[in-house]
Amino acid sequence: MRQIVLTVVLVLSLATPALAAPGSTRPGEDQLNLPIRLASTSTPVPWFSSGVVAGRFGGVPVMGSFSGTWAIGIITLTTHGATFAYGGYACIRKSCTFTGTLAGVRVKGFPMPLSIRGAATAATTAFPTRRSWIEAVSGWAKRHLTRDQHDRVVAEAAKIPGS
Repeated sequence: MRQIVLTVVLVLSLATPALAAPGSTRPGEDQLNLPIRLASTSTPVPWFSSGVVAGRFGGVPVMGSFSGTWAIGIITLTTHGATFAYGGYACIRKSCTFTGTLAGVRVKGFPMPLSIRGAATAATTAFPTRRSWIEAVSGWAKRHLTRDQHDRVVAEAAKIPGS
């Protein structure tokens, strides 16, 4: 019984941002379409699974892992050995969101590619402009990477198109 209650609480806490995400943006609000290209060794399935993930998140080269199901789970992405993104994902009706820390910024309901595979863009209010994304990446990189690594990561993030 205790495990059932814990599972229900976990599902609701991870699914709530996904339910709120579609209506969370206001018309006319500036949004950056952040390119996300991730590939995994396995696709999340209805039962528990885990896998390795690699690709680019907003231009930043990342690798990491996920564990969970096709509906909810946890994902960790690193660059140069430092945690770049960590948190939970939730998928409802072909729409997946991420809630956690991304480039040192706490995000909630951040759009993610379906099934953690393939390319997508994420329209996000957490980073409304290309400049705000690059500043977040730069600030995170200054705290976690060497100067040379910082410069390379920021240069990669700066290559994304945007306003």
